[in-house]
Amino acid sequence: MEAKDFLRYQRQIILPEMGDTGQLKLQQAKVLVIGAGGLGCPVLQYLAAAGVGQIGIVDFDVVNLHNLHRQILFNESSIGKNKAHEAASSIKKINSKIRVEIFDTLFNNRLAIDIVNQYDIVVDCSDNFETRYLINDVCVLLNKPFVFGAIYRFEGQTTVFNFQNGPTYRCLFPQNKHTEISCDEAGVIGVLPGIIGVLQATEAIKIITQIGEVLSGKLLLCDLKTMNFQHIKIERNESLWKHLIPSNMEELMQRNYKINCETEDNIEEIDVNDLENLLQSSKNYIIIDVRERSEQPKLNMDSILEIPLQELEIKWNDIPLVENIIFMCQKGNRSKAAASIFVRKNNDKKVFTLAFGIASLPQHLVNKNSEKGSK
Repeated sequence: MEAKDFLRYQRQIILPEMGDTGQLKLQQAKVLVIGAGGLGCPVLQYLAAAGVGQIGIVDFDVVNLHNLHRQILFNESSIGKNKAHEAASSIKKINSKIRVEIFDTLFNNRLAIDIVNQYDIVVDCSDNFETRYLINDVCVLLNKPFVFGAIYRFEGQTTVFNFQNGPTYRCLFPQNKHTEISCDEAGVIGVLPGIIGVLQATEAIKIITQIGEVLSGKLLLCDLKTMNFQHIKIERNESLWKHLIPSNMEELMQRNYKINCETEDNIEEIDVNDLENLLQSSKNYIIIDVRERSEQPKLNMDSILEIPLQELEIKWNDIPLVENIIFMCQKGNRSKAAASIFVRKNNDKKVFTLAFGIASLPQHLVNKNSEKGSK
């Protein structure tokens, strides 16, 4: 170890549990962080500061003004820029010696195996269930531990899955039966992802250095309104979930990991390519934007009706029963809930929802001028 490195890390090297050996393990470690948002920012910041040798960052999203109250690696000049690139630039300023690899793409099963296989540990900082199931299944197949974190309003949780034959994510949630509401929809206190992200970074460091007791088999819950922290035990139960995980890489490649996997029969989830094909092949459509009216960017498409999700129960009659009804929101979560509300009222009508939401749309389908004007 160089003298300059010792000077940088001396406060943690002098810990009896760490020493030179622990610091060298950190410098040799490779950690993949999936998501560079509220959780990913503190995780990346502290892993870089601790001296983790190689860090991978996966995120296709761009920085928005509403991210800045909790995504601490970004500033106002980051708005409109890719999160993975901006996060990489920030952590390189913290520690120029670390190696950073950027994956500015959607994390899907076509890329997951190749990306995860390059790293020792995965830190899950995603914000949707289908990504978590994909992370879990890839990590089980490749025998990689992954550090889980999730946040909701004032509450957060974290644990470590697939560590030394410990429980997996599917031990806790065997199948995706969730109607998820993200921070964009539910709100979140800005300090919460900082707390959970720091805990995730801590678990990653403990796994690398083999210090202390890894949070495997226990889900740590925290409630910032009451400052109550508690553990829930998680048992490994292969008989419960093993048949749900792909048996090999080829099967995983063929899987269709989508938001809310158990979609109702008359709700079809489509991606951006499906949407563009639909808009080109038919003029008989209407797009229902269920975001709040102040949310940006605005859509650059025809036949748009803005009905915020919270108003849909009383305004569903305002939706014309055209051939193709397409629900959209920012990330794809509220649109699924909106579609469910609508089909309960019109149970013979098939509707569409846009997977990954307006955030995944190409530039020509959103009005960038409206977004800039809001800043």
